[in-house]
Amino acid sequence: MTVLHFVRSFGKKIPGGAEINVENLVIFLYENHKIKSIIISDYGVWTYNKNSKKIVKIKNITGKRFLLELIFGKYKMIKNIHVHSNGYVIFLGYIIALLIKAKLLIKITRIAKDSLISRERFFSRDIKLLIKRILLKIICKSNFVRLHCLTKSAKITGSIFSKNIVIFPNLIKSKHRKLLIKKEKSILISSRIIKRKNIDLALDEILKIENYSKYEIVVIGDGPELKNLKNKYKKISNIKFRGHINKKDISDYYAKSEFFINLSNSEGMSNAFIEAMVNGCKCIVSDIPENRDTASKYAIFYKNNSDFSTLVKNASSLLPSAIADFAKENYTLNNQNCKLIKELYKN
Repeated sequence: MTVLHFVRSFGKKIPGGAEINVENLVIFLYENHKIKSIIISDYGVWTYNKNSKKIVKIKNITGKRFLLELIFGKYKMIKNIHVHSNGYVIFLGYIIALLIKAKLLIKITRIAKDSLISRERFFSRDIKLLIKRILLKIICKSNFVRLHCLTKSAKITGSIFSKNIVIFPNLIKSKHRKLLIKKEKSILISSRIIKRKNIDLALDEILKIENYSKYEIVVIGDGPELKNLKNKYKKISNIKFRGHINKKDISDYYAKSEFFINLSNSEGMSNAFIEAMVNGCKCIVSDIPENRDTASKYAIFYKNNSDFSTLVKNASSLLPSAIADFAKENYTLNNQNCKLIKELYKN
């Protein structure tokens, strides 16, 4: 079996959550099931190289040429199409699946009022968004189409579009190393620096903690809000903005940080949150269904009227080893998730 993945942004210079998730999934599919993958994006066509154990760009072929060859029968081994991006890519994936008689899997990456699937009203004042939701609902009526949801709560919300839903979480790589000794009173915020991630809210709440100056606060990530945040908190000496950090180095921050904070408005399933849990961080995250599904009892949940000092005190009682064991069991490449692959790409 070969799976065709549509990910518009795959191959960009600084990968985001969508690209990391697809990379992990593609490697997992081959190394555990010998399922081959082809990724098509705005940056070319990609595949997993078993010799280098990396995803490499296929030379001398454009996305348009690949799709034409696919339609005219060159890639007959493709039986599943997995769409990981929103917008026209969903419609394109649907047309291709229809033409080559393949199964189509549409991943729901985030649930919010401004996204394709919302817990609020179906009808939106944003006409473009409304049209996309109507088209998605029409597409989902086909018996060869399924929704890929990351959590149980997402399945409940997605049921307005389809009853044909599969739940499969984001997975991360784990080195299965022993937990390092945590640095006391160290706080990590790791995120794309955009408004809906509420980095300023998280920092403002941290500054309400008694003796906050004794905490070491590190913010990792890049984005359009970074410059404004640096200016806003430039006088707070214990807040350090590190910007973009490569994957190899960022793991050390997760390993050593005692606390992890994420007060985002909306998530599908946060890679940073999962990474923090796998490394035994004591997490304080926004009280949204997706975060509760992700962490169960192994995190502390923030509401708008929460007393942050109390939340930090409650988080302090969490056991890093228990957090890490739970996360590794549910969100790393293991036997349990191997079994779920059959459900994800069933014929």
